Amino acid sequence: MKGEEVSLQGMVVSLATFSEDSALCSLATDNGIVPLLLGHVYRPKSPLKALLLVGSIVSVQAVKREKGPYLAKQAQVVMDSSSCLSSLSQNAFLLLLQEVAGRLYEYGDSFPYESVKKILLALMAGKDLLSLSLLFLGIIYQSLGVEIETRSCVLCKKTDSIVSYSLREGGFLCLDCMKKLGLERKSEMDLYVLKYAFLPLSDTTLSKVVPAGSGRRVLTQLCLALCDYFDLKEFKTLPFLLQQCRKDGDL
Repeated sequence: MKGEEVSLQGMVVSLATFSEDSALCSLATDNGIVPLLLGHVYRPKSPLKALLLVGSIVSVQAVKREKGPYLAKQAQVVMDSSSCLSSLSQNAFLLLLQEVAGRLYEYGDSFPYESVKKILLALMAGKDLLSLSLLFLGIIYQSLGVEIETRSCVLCKKTDSIVSYSLREGGFLCLDCMKKLGLERKSEMDLYVLKYAFLPLSDTTLSKVVPAGSGRRVLTQLCLALCDYFDLKEFKTLPFLLQQCRKDGDL
């Protein structure tokens, strides 16, 4: 097939069946999300099997066509995510990753795959699923340009008497602004967890374990707010993810 031969490297962030033995893959690269057609990928000797692993970093040889997805020719794994498939909690994270990427990002969009890679590596190293899922959502919010203010009141900019937050308003609220909006106080732990979700990634943040109750509550609110911002149906993977976070928290 005619077209420019290209070399790509990036993270597999979503997959969709294209035909009986083929698939479409979204590969997040430094130049945005690239669509790849994986012809006959489900045949036993396909050289494209590496592209069937969401979360893996893959090196790909492909043909760039004038219209439609690139045609993948060969693929090699750079970072393998297949070990996640044997863990329900890690698999839950990959399902969330695929749904978020598939529903919120289009071809050509910038996707923060290097940050997601750090989170995924921490998860594979046994770090806390709930905490890492919160950091993942924080990265997604920032990538999509949705600002959540966690340093001062989002309305009046005061830094004292922070007692609540509203994701619809865009962040923390002081006592006076909370009352004006007719909202209720949040627990100190919920405020802490929301702030944690938007901290820069570091060895320290990637190793923290948030309180289970507040963590699940804030995680749910962040997912629902994303759906509200972009007029989407609720994420189908959220209940399964919360179930796995609950099990991990009870260990």
